[in-house]
Amino acid sequence: MKRIIISLLVIVPFIAMSCGSGETSTSNASQTQEQNSGTFTNVSVTELNTAISEGGEFIILDVRTPGEVASGYIEGTEKIDINNSNFKSGAAKLDKSETVYVYCRSGHRSQNASKVLISMGFKDVINVEGGFIAWSQKGYKIVK
Repeated sequence: MKRIIISLLVIVPFIAMSCGSGETSTSNASQTQEQNSGTFTNVSVTELNTAISEGGEFIILDVRTPGEVASGYIEGTEKIDINNSNFKSGAAKLDKSETVYVYCRSGHRSQNASKVLISMGFKDVINVEGGFIAWSQKGYKIVK
């Protein structure tokens, strides 16, 4: 009986630690993602909207397809389709010294685009989590 109790005292804490949800909240909080080639920051659409409202020098990069862009986009964006073979050459025309906010439809392609930009030498790359879907759901301004 003593062995069972001791075994349980040793095993139970490990089981409890492995049962965590593994989820982390990123809403309204910047979070840096470590990448093999550098880092980029994640922000919410609310944080991008605040940055736009406050003004400043930065680039907003829409990496969606032309068909997706036709449904609407965030005012003042540069548009370069991440799926296009000319993505790198288009991105190379942007100022690498400026902050670049990157968004797509839902946030996945913009993460990939952020990695590419970092590998190209951009220093301040910010991925907009939730992308255009989250932006639209918040009711923020859209250009059509």
